[in-house]
Amino acid sequence: MIKKLHILTAVLGIVLESLAYGQDDDKANESSDLEKVAELLKDNAQLISLNSGTPSPKGEDEVEDETLSEDEVPLLEEEMKWKRYFDSDTRMLNICSERLGESDLSPLIDFIVKNVGSLCLEDVDVEGVEKLMVGIMERAKLWKLCLRSTYVRDDTVKAIAKLPLAELVLCDIMMRGDIVKAIAGDLLRNTALTSLDLSKNPITDKGAEEIIVALAGNTTLTSLGLSDIFISNRSAEELSLSLMSNTTLTKLDLSLNCITDDGADKIAELLKLNSTLTSLNLSGGRGYCINLGKIFESLLTNSTLTDLNLSGNRISVADAKMITEALAKNSTLMSLNLSGGRGYCINLGEIFGFLRTNSTLTDLNLSGNRINVADVKMITEALAKNSTLTSLNLRVDYPTPECEEALFQALKENSTLTELLYSDKKR
Repeated sequence: MIKKLHILTAVLGIVLESLAYGQDDDKANESSDLEKVAELLKDNAQLISLNSGTPSPKGEDEVEDETLSEDEVPLLEEEMKWKRYFDSDTRMLNICSERLGESDLSPLIDFIVKNVGSLCLEDVDVEGVEKLMVGIMERAKLWKLCLRSTYVRDDTVKAIAKLPLAELVLCDIMMRGDIVKAIAGDLLRNTALTSLDLSKNPITDKGAEEIIVALAGNTTLTSLGLSDIFISNRSAEELSLSLMSNTTLTKLDLSLNCITDDGADKIAELLKLNSTLTSLNLSGGRGYCINLGKIFESLLTNSTLTDLNLSGNRISVADAKMITEALAKNSTLMSLNLSGGRGYCINLGEIFGFLRTNSTLTDLNLSGNRINVADVKMITEALAKNSTLTSLNLRVDYPTPECEEALFQALKENSTLTELLYSDKKR
């Protein structure tokens, strides 16, 4: 009934509106038609809205456009240029691979001050970045600043460190260790700062020291990125000691550094006692790899880690057995990356036993490792009993039709896996 009523209302509205637009010589016909409509409505007890008014003269209800002076038009055009990089819902502006000329800066600064809460500049020219930061430093109300793949001068970095930001990314900006030492105090005294990423800078152990020491007493930072900053076992040990007393950091990225077995052993000791870290990245790089046995041994007692990335490291047969034992008992890890690299591979069959009993892991990446028909048989048996894994990456460089067919047959026995990657195609 309601649906019919809406249709009737719409039809009558259209009829009456068309009548109102009629020509003068049709007025007699309009009057007759209106009488017919009135007759139809006489006994109608349901219609609650009827459009029978004469439309306003053209433009009467429209908001009159403001007249723009000649010198205002270029400014608006320049501001429009940056809207293509802007997400109005999140107030995020991402500018990538641009050269900021003199004519760009003034409208861009105004646009940022008026609209932007999160600003990311990637691969932007040095002079443009410097002048832009000077223009917005005291005026913009940013909660996040991200500078990537561009050179930023020391004085500008020091000024940025004093801003009351919630998230700060200074990645691949050629920031040296002495500058990090100089800004560490300002950064970690900022009680609004929850996420800090200093990755891909030549910071070294000496530069990282101040950040690491300050972490012990910090109560607000939850995410720290120190990937590819040339730190060694020394920093890994100092960081482990510092985090023993830190109760807020939940995400730590130490990937692609110069950490070996000794440093990894210290981190493993930390994992046994720490109860706040939920995400850890220790993927190997720069020719350095770690034996993973002790890391996985710590998972026998750790009850908070949910995301662990150990890609590109050595995995021996003994390590594989420890992985199986740890993951069979661990009840919190949800995502694990053991993808191969640096010439180190594992026989996947060795570690798939844990999937028979593990009930929490949902995402497993074992790409870049060896796989043969015997492995596939063990994988098939494990997947038949596992009811939680949703994504499995077994991608290899030289897939064989036999292994691929056997893997896809395994899916018939599994009801939860939604993504299986073996060759370059997802299934």
